[in-house]
Amino acid sequence: MTLRILPFALLLTCLAAPGVFAAEPAAENRGELQNRIEQLEKQIRELKELREKQQQKDVRVREIQEPCIAAVGMREVCSCLAENLPMGVDFTAYVRMVSAPKEGADERVLAMVKAARERCVK
Repeated sequence: MTLRILPFALLLTCLAAPGVFAAEPAAENRGELQNRIEQLEKQIRELKELREKQQQKDVRVREIQEPCIAAVGMREVCSCLAENLPMGVDFTAYVRMVSAPKEGADERVLAMVKAARERCVK
């Protein structure tokens, strides 16, 4: 009787073994999948932040370019100024700083504005 059960037991073991052994890698795969999902979510957040920064930059460039083009009429110069002026300096502030810098003005910002002017206006 035992000899008859032995082949069935071996067959059952062979059929059940892959399921038992596969359960462990599935847990590892779940961990890997979870890590991959977290990485993708992080990349999505970073891409959203980059897109937001680019949109802010585009708005800033337009805010400098439009009045500059209206006043000067030279798109290349205005584009260059829009790209190179420090944050917080719009076209009106640029004109004010270049034409008659105030006493006590932030020397660092003034130097950056002058450097942008030298780079852009030839």
